[in-house]
Amino acid sequence: METNIKVVHVPYKGSAMSSLALLGGETDYIFDATAMTYVHAGKLRVLAVAYTKRWPTEPDVPSMTEAGYPGVSVEPFFALVAPANTPVSIRQKLNDAARIIGKRPDAATKLAPIGVIPMALTLKETAGFLLYQSTKWAPVVKASGAQVD
Repeated sequence: METNIKVVHVPYKGSAMSSLALLGGETDYIFDATAMTYVHAGKLRVLAVAYTKRWPTEPDVPSMTEAGYPGVSVEPFFALVAPANTPVSIRQKLNDAARIIGKRPDAATKLAPIGVIPMALTLKETAGFLLYQSTKWAPVVKASGAQVD
């Protein structure tokens, strides 16, 4: 939507299948950090990272902002979630444990190759981040016509 490029979404069952489709010439490009394995092997070329700044493990690759598309930023994330009625004390214990792991120096090193930077957010920060993501992506989902089954 940000680039006004007309594209056709081609769904695949996971990153591996979309990368293979690109390698085989079935598709022209993909947005997928796991494809970096093929970039590092010299089989694919990365044009830009869909992030606001350069990715830490790829300092020579421009961001979409640097490429002229400041509105194109996909912050990959994983969140530890629990049922809504989980007591705060239990959620806090889980969050504390996850934050300890996320702050370990080796966590960033191990997660960077798969396109993840640990954020180690508090419960309140996580709620705010998820709300921000929902707000950011709502117009894209609406424009796409996607439906939840």
